[in-house]
Amino acid sequence: PQYPRFFETARRVLPKDGKMLLHTIVFDRDVFSKLPRDQKKEFMQYGRFIVTDIFPHGELPRSEQIKEESAKAGFELVHEESLQNLARCDNQPNYAITLEKWAENLEANRDQAIVLTDQAFYDMYMKYLIQSAYWFRQRVIDVRQFLLKAA
Repeated sequence: PQYPRFFETARRVLPKDGKMLLHTIVFDRDVFSKLPRDQKKEFMQYGRFIVTDIFPHGELPRSEQIKEESAKAGFELVHEESLQNLARCDNQPNYAITLEKWAENLEANRDQAIVLTDQAFYDMYMKYLIQSAYWFRQRVIDVRQFLLKAA
């Protein structure tokens, strides 16, 4: 619901023909729709966990939403791309690998993390990192970049 205001503000502060690069995580409805029923249920549980515990009241947009809302505010889409496989030849999704490395580092520093926070917080963030990596690997969520030009 904040996209109209976000894009209107961005458009207002950019000079004519100014450019904006938006890097964001998106939900891929097409990939989701092809999942088996049990995986759809798992993803919905993951989504509830994310919007309740990690990013309260957050929402993953679809690429279409970004394009539609930016166009309404006066932007022209110059380029859009997934950053998942950028500069990789093994077809491994970059952000999944990043999340897995973060989880490994957190696990390696488990005791210190728990001293700084507590067991519940540590467990919550491990769950977030591991489950997010899984859904990036399934391609249900993606990191995309949008180059927009102020029209």
